[in-house]
Amino acid sequence: MHATPERRRLARRIAFLREEAEFEGIRVQPGSEEDLRESIASNRLRRPMLVLSDDGEFRAVWKGPRGERIAILFEGAGQGELLLFGAVASSGKRDDLVLMCPLEQMPSRIESFDLAPVWRHAC
Repeated sequence: MHATPERRRLARRIAFLREEAEFEGIRVQPGSEEDLRESIASNRLRRPMLVLSDDGEFRAVWKGPRGERIAILFEGAGQGELLLFGAVASSGKRDDLVLMCPLEQMPSRIESFDLAPVWRHAC
């Protein structure tokens, strides 16, 4: 795997979160970290912010300019929880959605909502 500047940034962030978890007495869930690292290696993540939940699961977060947010909770075993805040429902109304699905399906799920610009152009 080629160590791009983005991959190095994410690796440093993971190391920092692991250190903080140890200090706080939080047990990092190995499956969550494995899935996160696999998603980074396969280029499924595009410039996310990374956080660690109190139960030791990693989460990638993107924020859009109009308050939209996307979050992926890495649960392990290739599964995750996709949270879409400010998604446009079929009725045209903005809504918040939570979807459980395999990690490999998450990019296409995100693209199917009106949050693709947040996903593509995250900063």
